[in-house]
Amino acid sequence: MQQDRGVYTVIGMIRGQWDQYYRDQIILRTTRQDVEKCDNYTCVLEQEPGSAGKDMFAITARMLAGYRVESDRPTGKKHIRADPWASQLAAGNVSFVQDESSDRWVDDLIDEHCAFRPDLAHAHDDIVDSCSGGFNYLAKHSQYSDLGAFLKAGYF
Repeated sequence: MQQDRGVYTVIGMIRGQWDQYYRDQIILRTTRQDVEKCDNYTCVLEQEPGSAGKDMFAITARMLAGYRVESDRPTGKKHIRADPWASQLAAGNVSFVQDESSDRWVDDLIDEHCAFRPDLAHAHDDIVDSCSGGFNYLAKHSQYSDLGAFLKAGYF
C-alpha cells in the first residue's frame, strides 16, 4: 500500500494458507520484490498477543534481516479497526494498481469487503483485516510513504 497526497494505492495482494516454510518463502520473496518497487519500504507484521506473537515476530524479523521490519499490535474489535479504512474507500481515496495479475485479487478484495459485517456474520475477514491494519499503520506513521506489506500471522 502506498500513500501520496491523501490517496492510498493498493499495489498488490498475495494470500493463502500455507505451511510455515512455504509462507516464509513467500514473505521473503515478496519483500525482495517490493523493495525494488517502493521507496521508503517497511514490512509490518501484525503481532498476535502473548509470548507466541513475540516469538513469531522475532523469527520473521530475523528472516528479513537487511530490511526495515516493524510490528503492529492492533487492539479493539475488527469492525471498529476497519472503520477508518472503510471511510477512505467510501470517499474514493483508495485506488488499485491494475495489471494482468490484478483482476483476481481486486475481485477477491472487493467481494470480501462487501460481505464484511460489524456483527461478524461473514465467512472471511483476512483481507479486510490486513487492508485496514495496513491503512491504519500507514496513516499513523506518516513518515512512511510506502507500506510494503501488512502481514497477518498465518496469512500473507
